[in-house]
Amino acid sequence: MNTGADAVESDDRQYFSRIAHLYDQHRSPGGPHDDVLRELARRGNAERVLEIGSGTGNSATAFIESHPCVPIGMDLSSEMLSQAKSKGLDALWVNGNGMQIPLADSSVDFIFSVLAFHHIESPEECLRECYRVLSQGTCAVVTAPHEFIRSHIMNRYFPSFSTVDLARFPSEDRLRGWMQEAGFVDTDLTYCAKAPEPIGEAYIQKIESRFISTYALLSDEEFEAGLARLREDIAETGHLKELTVWQSVVVSGRKA
Repeated sequence: MNTGADAVESDDRQYFSRIAHLYDQHRSPGGPHDDVLRELARRGNAERVLEIGSGTGNSATAFIESHPCVPIGMDLSSEMLSQAKSKGLDALWVNGNGMQIPLADSSVDFIFSVLAFHHIESPEECLRECYRVLSQGTCAVVTAPHEFIRSHIMNRYFPSFSTVDLARFPSEDRLRGWMQEAGFVDTDLTYCAKAPEPIGEAYIQKIESRFISTYALLSDEEFEAGLARLREDIAETGHLKELTVWQSVVVSGRKA
């Protein structure tokens, strides 16, 4: 019999397997948190680096540009990993579950995860696993701040936007607490923001592709209605008056 965790894992695997071949069309390497991740890795002289929820290798690509290492990318979706392998990165790609990391105790120096923990049924169990496989070093989880979700401009067009994401994204304070319970010390929250960008046709195309899983969880009716309203609002000038600012927070802790 399938457990709730099995069902969530299966749904996520199916979703990412379905979009794997399209994923990179609207998702490029890099984010506002990149410098923070690299600095945390540099402080620990990390050579063995694990990424949980590596997807098509975008974050690994950005990471190794300024922190040379041979990363281990772990993901539930074999199709996403196939896309990652096709990029020719010098990396080890592992099909695995964050709650049962298929690595030996104390086998890596740094762990990071970018916008993936909301897909893990038990983030606290995953953090215990992170503590196990770390030797000495840092675990860094990038997530969406709850205030960013609440204030996101797309709430204007998709009424369920924040409801969907607040229900599945653990708050940064909760993640920090789970890190402490797992044994991590010197836990910290580092808020990051990317330069403002216009919301125009290019952004609409990203939404149409459901470039973040939030849009896949909206009803078809809400999705189409919101998209139509957004198109109406940009019709005159080609973009909204407001800009969008990508914000993230790095929740980090150290294994001494």
